Amino acid sequence: MNREQWLKTLADTAVPRISSSLELSTEELSVKLSCGFPAQKGKRNKVSASLVPPTASEEFNAEIFVTPELSEKRKVAQAVLPLLVAVVTGDYQQRRIYRDALRRLNLNHNELPEWAKSIADAMPAYPHASITLEESAKQSTRLIKVACPSLEHEAYIARLSRKALEFGAPICPCGLTTRVSL
Repeated sequence: MNREQWLKTLADTAVPRISSSLELSTEELSVKLSCGFPAQKGKRNKVSASLVPPTASEEFNAEIFVTPELSEKRKVAQAVLPLLVAVVTGDYQQRRIYRDALRRLNLNHNELPEWAKSIADAMPAYPHASITLEESAKQSTRLIKVACPSLEHEAYIARLSRKALEFGAPICPCGLTTRVSL
C-alpha cells in the first residue's frame, strides 16, 4: 500500500462516518488525496494539509494535499479529517457550515475525537518517512531608511531603494532634506 492508497482508505473509512453524523447523503464524493507540499500564503508556514476546491480542477475533483513532513498516522488523520468535512458539506470556503459541522463531529485541529482515533488506529502505519526541510534564510530588506533630521518631524520616515537614492534623498514636508540611516 502506498501513501495515496493509504489516504484513500482513510477517506473511504471516514467519509461515511462524517456523512451519517451530519445526516447528509453518502453519495460518492470526488476527492483525491495525495502527499505534496501544500500552497503556503502569508505567515502560515506550517500548513499540514490543504484543500483545493473542485472548481480549480479540470476533472472537477476536490483535492487534498498532505505535507510530506508528516509521517505519524494520527497526525495525518488529524490534518485530513477536517478537510474531508469541508468536502462532505461542500463548504469549500470553510465558513459557518464547515465550522458547525466540525463542532457537531467534535473535530478540532488539536485533538482527534475517539471515533477518529479508532479509524486512525485501525489503519496500518502511514507508508511514508518524514521529510525535514532546512529553513531558508530570511530575505534581508533592500530598502534604505531615510528620516527627517528635524526633531519636530522625527516621525517622518521613508524607505527607498538604492537606485532611487541615486537621484537624491526625499524632502520632508517641513522642507528639510531627509538623512539616510544605514
